[in-house]
Amino acid sequence: MDQYIGSTGLTIDASYYNSLDIQSFGQMLKDPSYCYKFYWLEAIVDLISEGFDVPDCECAILLRPTHSLTLYIQQAMRCMRYREGKRAIIIDHVGNYARHGMPDDDREWTLDKKEKRSRIKEEKENSTHVCQCPECFFTFPKENAENGCCPHCGALLPKRTRKLTADEDAELIRIEGFRLDFDTPDDCHTYDELLSYAKRRGYKPGWAYFQAKRRGMIAS
Repeated sequence: MDQYIGSTGLTIDASYYNSLDIQSFGQMLKDPSYCYKFYWLEAIVDLISEGFDVPDCECAILLRPTHSLTLYIQQAMRCMRYREGKRAIIIDHVGNYARHGMPDDDREWTLDKKEKRSRIKEEKENSTHVCQCPECFFTFPKENAENGCCPHCGALLPKRTRKLTADEDAELIRIEGFRLDFDTPDDCHTYDELLSYAKRRGYKPGWAYFQAKRRGMIAS
């Protein structure tokens, strides 16, 4: 990512901070001689993900996928700290928006114990409420689409369709003489069926052998 963004002409500070003292880092960000002489990108690992106020940050590039809704909101909204005249941009390279929805969605928070649900199923449901334009990659709530078009660039959004396949060579076959729940030993027609019957009734395996031998299922 450093190499790609650097190729556009932006100045990159290639330092990766993950253990720097948070106060020292805050002072560094407030130093005009460091921050405002050029377009600047800082690579930061788990340092300002939560609880750090950077009003001058205008863009957040998400490169870390997470299943944590709280962490996603904290990271995505680093650039949404208020500053007059600022427009925040979130570039999500890892699809967190599809897992959790938009970071500023209205959510119902509760202290009640959360019902256990499949994480994969929950993330799939969240992804159906968010759209991404295939032309400009603008991401927005599904209900904000304007006549089926992207509200940012006006491109027509593709419709989700389900493709049904038909097997024309398939045939229906009537099944006869197939039974799993036998009421009496006479309903059993094979040694395996007698073994199954004996197991369900709690009989010893020797019972099934005796019955099968008596009925000629096992050669003497």
